[in-house]
Amino acid sequence: MYSSTSRLSDERGFALLFVLLLTLAVGAMALASVSVLGNARLINAAASKQSSMEDAAVSGLYLGRALVNRDPALYPDSGFVELPGDSLPMLDAWGDSIVGLTRHVYVGPTGVSSGQYGVFGTVLSVVEDGHGNRAVWRQDLTQESFAKFAYFTDHETDTHGNPIYFVTGDQLFGPVHSNDRIQVLGDYSGGPIFHGPVTTHSTVNGKQYARFMQGLQEHVGRIEMPDVAQLSRLKSQAEMGNAAFVGSNDGADGQATTRIEFVTIDLDGDGRADGPNEGFFKVYQSSDARWVTAGRVAYQSGGKHCTGYGWSRVCTTEPTVYPAQNPNCGHVHSDGRFYVMALEPGASGVYAQDSDNPLSVMQGVMGSQARCYLGGSDSLVADQQFQADDGAGQWIKYTGTWPGSMPAALSSRPDAEYLFPLGHDYNPNFKGVIFVDGKVAISGTLRGRVTLATTGNIVIADDVMYETDPAAGSCTDILGLFSGGDIVVADNAINAPMDPNDDHGTNFRTYDNTSDEVIHAVLLTLGSFGAENYDSGATKTERCQGQFAGRGCLYITGGIIQERRGAVGQQASPGATGYLKRYAYDQCAEKRPPPYFPTTGYFLGSREFEVNPVDFDVSAYYAKITAGG
Repeated sequence: MYSSTSRLSDERGFALLFVLLLTLAVGAMALASVSVLGNARLINAAASKQSSMEDAAVSGLYLGRALVNRDPALYPDSGFVELPGDSLPMLDAWGDSIVGLTRHVYVGPTGVSSGQYGVFGTVLSVVEDGHGNRAVWRQDLTQESFAKFAYFTDHETDTHGNPIYFVTGDQLFGPVHSNDRIQVLGDYSGGPIFHGPVTTHSTVNGKQYARFMQGLQEHVGRIEMPDVAQLSRLKSQAEMGNAAFVGSNDGADGQATTRIEFVTIDLDGDGRADGPNEGFFKVYQSSDARWVTAGRVAYQSGGKHCTGYGWSRVCTTEPTVYPAQNPNCGHVHSDGRFYVMALEPGASGVYAQDSDNPLSVMQGVMGSQARCYLGGSDSLVADQQFQADDGAGQWIKYTGTWPGSMPAALSSRPDAEYLFPLGHDYNPNFKGVIFVDGKVAISGTLRGRVTLATTGNIVIADDVMYETDPAAGSCTDILGLFSGGDIVVADNAINAPMDPNDDHGTNFRTYDNTSDEVIHAVLLTLGSFGAENYDSGATKTERCQGQFAGRGCLYITGGIIQERRGAVGQQASPGATGYLKRYAYDQCAEKRPPPYFPTTGYFLGSREFEVNPVDFDVSAYYAKITAGG
């Protein structure tokens, strides 16, 4: 038997052992807790430090982009540069300097850096601590294209300093900017409507009468127009693709001795001409600017025994002459041949026959068949076939080399040797740029992506349209016009109605296939955009969507960027001289601008992301992404 004393002693021993074990367990838990808390503090400290490094790197991206926008000279033409650190202070949310970290910010052009598809760059921000830890962030940059604007002016006044107004009925779609004061005319019952964002370096006078559907900002920074140097740089790009030409500045504002006609050809027989290689252009030149652009100035010579062709036709007597005798106009005779409205038949038989009185043809029943054409047109030849030299001017041969054999659909054409390909397969070196020293008149249908640059005026001699309707939104075709002079809608026998009796009458008739003018393009001029003789001529011959107008509607799909605002029409009683505006915005111009089209110099940020910091080398990284990697 055990005594009670022995049993009690054993229980006390067990209790002591239990207490010791419990104490050890609690101590271990306490130590573990301390260790966990310590590790958590270390982890939190490390995470906080990493977060601070990443924040500093990301802020460096925005500071770097802002610095380049403030001082464009810091942005290199090639390679990359480190931006000055003293211009990029590293501050916390309270404005205090962050200690223990260093930051280096780099910037340079990347991707396809030629500028053909836009101007792209990348800013890199690298932040390091004293222990070799690093955070690297990247932001891609896109330089804002002037093609983004639906409307842009440096001056909202004419050449005499008189303000030009936006009035009731005017509607503008897309971004609008002016470096000048915008003038609005209206009342509280109506005024112009701006459907896109509007900004001005100045103010808007009469803004209470306008509607700004996406807001108005006044007193914003100036956006400088492109300069002649940017224009001149495009010449070398055009030369690579055999698309640089020498013209002249002869003729009136709406006339030129060189004209370019855009042509589409269905090469694959699918009934359409919207394939990537189905776009071409042709170039016609003459010493007679009035002939090239179908000038409608009254014919200055006439009578019997005439020789020569076009406006250079010389006659021995000077009778009274009417616009009906315009050598760019005529009709298809009963024998199926086209006869020009001249005073007598010429030796070549291309002038009007004696039995066809030119004036009666242009006035009478056949007036609906009478048409006017640009100089060099096939339609001005008696058998309506292509002529390389029509006696008044010549078409220019393509000087490039065709890769492989010419497609049968082209080789069978009489103008095959005069077609300049716009597609890369047939013209591999074409950079999307056509350049003319001097003035150029343009017309036709474009299939392709082109910037046409000239040192002189660009003359809209007839409709200029895309093969694919821009309203489809496919962004297939785009035309940028960049003029060192003005962009002028010609007052010619095609665009403007004529009075066949005299040049000052009221019996105006239209001698084009349509009464409106259509322009698909982004227009940028270092001068002004306007219509030649916008304040004279017919006032109600053609209608624009039910309203009287001298020359009908002027439909533009794209944008207008001009140094000084020009005019295209003027109110009259009744109707209006010139055109009524019907302008639409082409969003494709912002998303996919024309090749090498001028930019504002302002960088916009696009995607940004973290770069793997392990073994990061800035030189190797820029080399990789500049090559398109």
